[in-house]
Amino acid sequence: MLRLFVVTFAVWVGAVFVLLAFRLAGMGGDRRWFAPAAVSVGLVLVFLLNAIDPEATVVRRNGAGPDFDPAYASTLSDDAVRRGTGRSDGRRRCGRSWGARRSALAKFAELAHEV
Repeated sequence: MLRLFVVTFAVWVGAVFVLLAFRLAGMGGDRRWFAPAAVSVGLVLVFLLNAIDPEATVVRRNGAGPDFDPAYASTLSDDAVRRGTGRSDGRRRCGRSWGARRSALAKFAELAHEV
């Protein structure tokens, strides 16, 4: 998830540089618009991050690949595991709760590291 947040921050910094270039080029009249525009871009990015649910995005993107880390996936919220695995209804599966599935994933990861 850290990578997702770093990329989002880099996009914000790039947008601020574009706004600064417009300001230095003389567009927009006075300079009162620069700070509110930079803050607005930051807020839009924060709202977008909230909308995509970063934990579920990480599970969806990394869950199907060969580098899937069940130990890391077990540290994510139950919400992310449900959304990332495609089960958004919150029902129990095979008689075990999602929390029990997370602990089972953690045990599986421990066994995998011992081999």
